Amino acid sequence: MFSQSYGALKTTIVSSIGLGGACKTQVALKYCHRKKEIDNYRGIFWLDASLSKTIGNEMRNVAQQLEPECLLENNNAAVDMVKSTLSDWTDSWLLVFDNLNNPSKVATIPDFFPESGFGSILITSRYHGLHELGQHFLQQEMDEGDGFSLLLRQQYLEEDEVLRKKNH
Repeated sequence: MFSQSYGALKTTIVSSIGLGGACKTQVALKYCHRKKEIDNYRGIFWLDASLSKTIGNEMRNVAQQLEPECLLENNNAAVDMVKSTLSDWTDSWLLVFDNLNNPSKVATIPDFFPESGFGSILITSRYHGLHELGQHFLQQEMDEGDGFSLLLRQQYLEEDEVLRKKNH
């Protein structure tokens, strides 16, 4: 799903876009579980992106996971700390922004993204305008297994394409 080569200069962003009930969240959860089992991810962090204030609170929770001893004065400090910490990591990490359905939040959501060639961001949403943020796929109404297969198939196709380009 994330076709950027390991250690590139920019965080890879992929959006799963579809109607309510298309199993976007379930597919993302299954993807996270698989990545945790198979790949050597240093961290996978799940954020409820349904409301802008919940994103700030969720980033505060991530900050506490990253630095349990750190006392943060507000959510902005937590966002800065998470972005700085993840940007400095040289191990793989994944942030999932689940249910980013409000179009007015799309313009500000990149403010929450760390910049790292080792990190990936997965967004689930009903809003089709998210395609502007990076790679995306449209998820039709399907069961969880079909959605997960689609996600993995897309990942392998893109990885094959990257390998082909490297070999030529």
